[in-house]
Amino acid sequence: MKTIKPLFLMLLLLFIVGSVIAQNNNQQDVVYLKNGGITRGTLLEFIPDSLIKIQTVDGNVFVYAMKEVAKYSKEPSFFNQSKPGIPKDTTGLKRGYYGNFEYSNGITFGNASGPFTTKMNFISGYRVCPWFAVGAGFGVRLYMEDGIYFPVYADLRVNFVNKNISPFIAVQGGYSWRTNTDYEIGGTMFSSTLGICVKIKDHFALNLGLNYELQGTSDVIHMYNGYSSYTTYTRRNENSHTIGFLCGFNF
Repeated sequence: MKTIKPLFLMLLLLFIVGSVIAQNNNQQDVVYLKNGGITRGTLLEFIPDSLIKIQTVDGNVFVYAMKEVAKYSKEPSFFNQSKPGIPKDTTGLKRGYYGNFEYSNGITFGNASGPFTTKMNFISGYRVCPWFAVGAGFGVRLYMEDGIYFPVYADLRVNFVNKNISPFIAVQGGYSWRTNTDYEIGGTMFSSTLGICVKIKDHFALNLGLNYELQGTSDVIHMYNGYSSYTTYTRRNENSHTIGFLCGFNF
């Protein structure tokens, strides 16, 4: 357990650093017009107080008088590509299939021994509309000194507004299997997250929120029956509760 948790944290850090480097190495020129339009591409010519010429990725060249231009800058091409003269899209995530990766560290109390829990979720689903999505997923739960759990669950998500930035709630329910013990097994799992969804592209968003998770556990009892063997039965009687900060990527 002491080596597994740092390994996952290192992999997450490498993922984030790699994303930042990729964005910084893929810059583009952006011209913002006074009418709300945005043109992205490569700057070909710039004459102060006269004109600005820019070529888009599809090869089209646009020339604007400086009196039409509100500002111009360099930005990562990772962000939304807007058509020339058309205002930037400020609506929410688009309909279609999506994937989601989530990472969370939390404080655990209840049956689990150890105060901290690391969790990761891998989710695949379908966004029915900008407000509602349904899917299924699996994950890993690293309970400090209490073993590893592998949950499988259904996932429901609701964005409250059809905007680039929207409050959201996510609810998950399923069952977790537990490893490295003969006396306790997994049980039912319920999780909910309340947070903010920040859209970056049509199907890509950053999710930040506060997460609560309940994990049920069954005790396995071995009873001696008097004939040199054991009778085994289970009794579901313990729950663990985890509250923590969650960060996720919708793609």
